[in-house]
Amino acid sequence: MSIDHPQTAAEGDAESTGTDLISGFIEGDQLKKRITKSSREKSPTSVFGKSANRGKLYHWGVSTSIGGHIDPYWEKLASLACDGLPKKIETKAFDWGSLSDGILNQLASNSPTSALVATESVVWAAALPALVHFMPQNSWWRLLSGLQQANEAALQRNHAYASGHLILGGELGLTLACCLSKLPHCKQLQQPSIKAVRQWCENDVESVADSIQPIRDSRMVLASLIRNKGWIASLEPKKAQKKLNATGQWLATWVAATARPDGTTAFSTAPRKAIKSDLGPHGLLEQAKQFDCDTLAPAIDAALGKKPTGGRLAWEVSLPAAVHHEADNKLIAMQCEWDVSHGKVVLDYSGEDIVLEVSAGKKLVLAGQWQTQIEIDEEEQLPAGSWTEVCEFTDDDVHYLEIEQPWSDGVTLQRQILQFREDRALLLADAVLMPKDRQEPPVRIQYSSRLPMTRHFSAVEEPETREMHLADKRSRVLALPLAANEWKIGPSDATLRCSDDHHLVSSCTGVERLYCPLWLDFTPRRFRRKRTWRSLTVADQLRIVPTNEAVAYRIQQGSEQWVVYRSLDGAACRTFLGKHILADFFCSRFHPGEGDQEELITVDDHPESYE
Repeated sequence: MSIDHPQTAAEGDAESTGTDLISGFIEGDQLKKRITKSSREKSPTSVFGKSANRGKLYHWGVSTSIGGHIDPYWEKLASLACDGLPKKIETKAFDWGSLSDGILNQLASNSPTSALVATESVVWAAALPALVHFMPQNSWWRLLSGLQQANEAALQRNHAYASGHLILGGELGLTLACCLSKLPHCKQLQQPSIKAVRQWCENDVESVADSIQPIRDSRMVLASLIRNKGWIASLEPKKAQKKLNATGQWLATWVAATARPDGTTAFSTAPRKAIKSDLGPHGLLEQAKQFDCDTLAPAIDAALGKKPTGGRLAWEVSLPAAVHHEADNKLIAMQCEWDVSHGKVVLDYSGEDIVLEVSAGKKLVLAGQWQTQIEIDEEEQLPAGSWTEVCEFTDDDVHYLEIEQPWSDGVTLQRQILQFREDRALLLADAVLMPKDRQEPPVRIQYSSRLPMTRHFSAVEEPETREMHLADKRSRVLALPLAANEWKIGPSDATLRCSDDHHLVSSCTGVERLYCPLWLDFTPRRFRRKRTWRSLTVADQLRIVPTNEAVAYRIQQGSEQWVVYRSLDGAACRTFLGKHILADFFCSRFHPGEGDQEELITVDDHPESYE
């Protein structure tokens, strides 16, 4: 006697159809026997081995997405999916009928299905062979029917690059096809689901971009791709998965690049204890190496602070690029090196306020919204649009990103993030610009920005100078407000302080235009040296240029010196410290012995000529 499944909701009432099917075709005990036999032939445990122990592979990425610990019912459901039948006492705490109705209602809603809901539906599908033993028969069939409908809808409605196409259209169908292979309508989902996974991988650029926005969902999508790879390999062991591996490598590299040294993910509130299933020898990050062990193994190990193996040079040669930028999603991860001891900057500029994380070695120093306040003649201004990229550049010396945002009253806020790779320093700078064709009298600008410090760090001011130290028990960062006078004695147009709510506040005043740069040094060996910074005189045809046209600064720590120049009124041929330059922005190392400057980056008005 053949086994069939209930009609879909479009064909009739799922509950009544399920009842008819059970009474007319499959008796309860017969159904249990056949489902059990089906699950023994192919199950998460038989395919994924130790990664499936206690359902851990269905925990991957979930805590990161929700920002905390996984719900106990999810843990039990994942355990049912992988470990088989539990003791009866362990199942009584949950009303599986009501819980299954909850996931079906979310899948049936008109709103787009999130990666979290899609993943939860996969766990329900994997647990169906165990649930058939103690879940009401009508509820079980209704759940199966609803999951099948979700799979079919995903194949028809989702873009091929959407995470829902991968998880609902691919993994959900494959899970049903493998775990319930004795049900013909489930078995028939196999090939369409494999096709959905391959479509997702073929759209690799759009697929990876969709997976990392928001970045907290990236691990959940990566987990689905790993599980899909395992299911497909078990069904088609002789077929190569070249495109799947290439797309998986790309996504896994993003996951590694946005991982914090403790293993958690940037911008996620999930603590390390909540993501234990992602770590360890059978965890998500370890299993992700399978996409390309030569590059991903050193990258993931480096991201987690593990020491290099096989020689440091060989280790570094195998590593991917140190900067990853998804311009459409407005997300960038910049590292001096993959070695976490050298720090990292992760920036999300997709919202009105930028969200950033800055690490000093293995410690997170700044994390949260980078807030800005601008007043023109004491009248507060507001953002009037989104951030857009002005230019980006990377080489062996620096990573550089410049973005801008329109504000009310014609104000433009330009923001620079410049990471010095070898020198292990960071420049965070804002320029506030008024329209060049403005006919009104010059206006006075009052600017301030707030950078959130993590709770482990405290700000310590120097008694005589305006520099500041951000320190915890073992780490320290030196902060220099370059636009401020170094000594506290006397007036200054710029200040740096720590607010009561634990923010690093940079303030600056100017007329018509201003530039407010903050220099952060992460190299402890330089902290014991004598240091200073100075505003340099900028000249243009024997005329001293005012600070609303162009500024230049010199930073000195012992024998190491750097120069930063910024034009605020367009590129013009100007002079400072013996340097003649026609550019909007310039940064160099200054060698006082030879009196020359080693160029690190030059930016002018022409995008094709960024150097």
